[in-house]
Amino acid sequence: ASNPTNSLRKISLMIAGAQKAGTTSLKNYLGQHPEVQSHHHKEFAFFVDDADFVQGYPLAKRKYFHPAKSSPTVIAKSAGLYINEKALMRLKEHNPECKLVIILRNPVERTYSSYLMEKNYGAITEPFEIISDIIQKADRNDWRYEFFIGMSLYSKKLELIYKYFSKDHVRIVRYEDFSSDPKSVCQSIFTWIGVDG
Repeated sequence: ASNPTNSLRKISLMIAGAQKAGTTSLKNYLGQHPEVQSHHHKEFAFFVDDADFVQGYPLAKRKYFHPAKSSPTVIAKSAGLYINEKALMRLKEHNPECKLVIILRNPVERTYSSYLMEKNYGAITEPFEIISDIIQKADRNDWRYEFFIGMSLYSKKLELIYKYFSKDHVRIVRYEDFSSDPKSVCQSIFTWIGVDG
């Protein structure tokens, strides 16, 4: 008898960041393709969340992905993956041939959008000017530093990604290009991953 986990299609494309750069929209657009299976949750937390990860991929696949659609190409989105080395290692172990898409947005705009999101959630109440203090202190243990500043230091994050995935497995998309012409960005990604656009 064949092992049922062998029939579980691995993730072949991961939208790994950047946070507040259109990653959810990209996942939703790509997921509309009939040959692509994507998750209905906003984030695929499996590689980032220890509690999810220890339960194994078969359970995560059932939890996140629509069972009726068994497409050959599985894509997932985890907007914070690009800053999480443990999650990148786990993804590499899961599928060494996985391709990653990173959308890079103007760092100041990304920071401001991240600030607005956290303010909306109630995680921060100070005015945006607090960013100056956060930058000056550069306290890596302050979650606000990583969310507002660290996540915008793209060169450091790309170095981390290239430690695990070769450059030909990483596609960098400019946020402005995606915003102005999402269709051609999606078609380019479909071609890259071998799906008919």
